[in-house]
Amino acid sequence: MSQPLPVREIPLEVLVPLESLSVGWSLPNFAVSIESLSHGQGKAVLRLTQSASLPIGAFQGTITLKPVLQKGKTLPARQLQFTGNIVPDVESVPPAVQVGGRRMGETFEDVVVLRSLTGKALGTVRAEAEGEGLSVEAVKEGGSYRIRQKVCREGSQTNYVHFITESGKHPVTVTVPVSYTGIKAE
Repeated sequence: MSQPLPVREIPLEVLVPLESLSVGWSLPNFAVSIESLSHGQGKAVLRLTQSASLPIGAFQGTITLKPVLQKGKTLPARQLQFTGNIVPDVESVPPAVQVGGRRMGETFEDVVVLRSLTGKALGTVRAEAEGEGLSVEAVKEGGSYRIRQKVCREGSQTNYVHFITESGKHPVTVTVPVSYTGIKAE
């Protein structure tokens, strides 16, 4: 679930007298407008406002400014690239469990904490371990989880713990990689 983005205002300086300055955009879920253009030249403000919920992940788009000189002559359009990234409200601390070399059969563990960046309650959380010798259990209420990994294979290995939280309108999955290097004891 995304959080509302603040209105983004970009100042523009108009150096020649204009009859009009229009704007087009290819930014889904945003409204774009130009305001404060006085007497055809001077200062203007390009305003971006979130108009709908944004999905988690990267987004990008183009804003096109179309100036028209007095007497109707058009100038070449100017394009502005706009990019952003909506991150989930829930994160794990630390974001990964990584240890160096461990002997075959050895078990190591770490504790991760799930937290909301906005301080909201996490709601129901389901934890799933993916990989040989990996387990996860809740330590206590409040989002702490103990991850245990038994070293089952030689060489560089990465397994995953998936935390699925049902807070908000859409489930959010946070994946924590668990990495080690298995060493055969001689």
